[in-house]
Amino acid sequence: MKLFKIGYALTGFLLAACTAFTGSYGLSKTDREIYRRALSLESDMEKMGFSEFSLADYKVRFYNGNCDYVVEGENISKEDAVLDVFAGTVWEVEGEYQVLIPTYEKFSSLFDMLGAAGTVSQSMSEGTMAFTEESYSENAHVATIWHEAFHAWQTNRWQDEIDALMKRVNLSAEDNREDIIVREADENPKAAALFEEEMVLLAKAYEGEGEEKKEYILKALSLAEMRREILPDSANAMEFYLENLEGSARYVESLAYRSLEGDKAWEEHYMGEFSYEKGSGKYYQMGMLKGLLLDQTGDDSAVQAIQLRTILETDYEITVAQTAEDGLAYASSGEYSLVLLDVVMPGMDGFSVLRKIREISKIPALMMTARTEDYDKILGLELGADDYITKPYNPLEVMARIKAQLRRCYDYQEEKKGEGEILKAFGLELNLRECSLKKQGREIALTKTEFKILELLMKSPGRIYTKQQIFEYSWEEPFMGDEGTVMVHISNLRNKIEDEPKKPEMIRTVKGLGYRFEKEQL
Repeated sequence: MKLFKIGYALTGFLLAACTAFTGSYGLSKTDREIYRRALSLESDMEKMGFSEFSLADYKVRFYNGNCDYVVEGENISKEDAVLDVFAGTVWEVEGEYQVLIPTYEKFSSLFDMLGAAGTVSQSMSEGTMAFTEESYSENAHVATIWHEAFHAWQTNRWQDEIDALMKRVNLSAEDNREDIIVREADENPKAAALFEEEMVLLAKAYEGEGEEKKEYILKALSLAEMRREILPDSANAMEFYLENLEGSARYVESLAYRSLEGDKAWEEHYMGEFSYEKGSGKYYQMGMLKGLLLDQTGDDSAVQAIQLRTILETDYEITVAQTAEDGLAYASSGEYSLVLLDVVMPGMDGFSVLRKIREISKIPALMMTARTEDYDKILGLELGADDYITKPYNPLEVMARIKAQLRRCYDYQEEKKGEGEILKAFGLELNLRECSLKKQGREIALTKTEFKILELLMKSPGRIYTKQQIFEYSWEEPFMGDEGTVMVHISNLRNKIEDEPKKPEMIRTVKGLGYRFEKEQL
């Protein structure tokens, strides 16, 4: 039997090459029920707030020691095993990430064998497993499926960002995360003491209420800052990865288990007294606990803000404006490249701040809010926001959106410096070098996104562009079906360039297809 731990680039727990068990002729009734039960939690799990994450989007491969039974909705197919697997993991199969999990019977049988070899007991001491042999149940298997499906979703969306983060601190997929954590974090007595104290404070915050809760959170975040300052970049990057990716997957897993088993069983398995152990398991616990705190505190929590600042400071110089007035001063100074703007602030709200920013600056602006109503999103975009991020968010997602905005804005401007082309039609002059627009000699202010949309349409008058084509050109990221965002920007453009926006002569809607810029009749 060969055992190995996977590195940071592959999500999951432990893989084992093991052929001691032969398969049965079909997926068992127990495993079919486990899968059905997992799918039945979709509506409960939507409350987590992770945009576009759904278990139903991922195939689940039940491995019985001989072959895989691949389940997708109502369909079950028997296929060759892609991996001899113990516990859960994700694996890329034919270009898509799939959940790999042993059948319930195989996993239960392997508990004794691998426990005797030290693997299970080590996993439990490291914190990567929440159950003992006696407590592992069908519902625990359901929770594990949710854990790994969330890893598949994370990997689909954030692997490039994860790789970039690790590359910046000179880590690679071959580096063993346990060795890095033990060597650079666990063996630093001051860092270990700060972590343990932080966990105690977070646990108290979870149990506390009102101002007491906030006080515990702020103290814990202060300790996290102190810890980050004394650890090397490689340890900080690995801790960030473990806490945010593995910790959030543990959070998802725990919510699935709680939905099935209730609060008492959930507290027994996931909320026991914290004990510092060397290795990666403690970060699963901390990430889960922070997720639970965010559920409690919503928009008032500083937890996500400190996580976001931690990752942004690896690439950018960050200034935090304590008041709306300070933010306006920074935005107008010309010294900053992007504004990250919260809708809910003391005094002036984010929409009012954005309106004032747009009077003086074209700086890229991203809005952040816990509000989920379409009206808020549309209002932000209409006021000139370049993107809109809904809380709770993954800090890696925010990092990716910031990079996309900066790339779209500043790389695009550099690219256009070598072009002297001016696109002209209907009295419009779109200057690609200066990134400016005039109508009948009068300058019209456009956001960077509006400029790119207009450039695309004006370069090929008469050509029909779908909403997907417009989105992917202007936002430089994959289209995820958010047609409303494109429609709002088209509406804003029409309001700025058309004589009668409700009866547009330049940007015309082609029903069922998209938009085109009309050819001017000379």
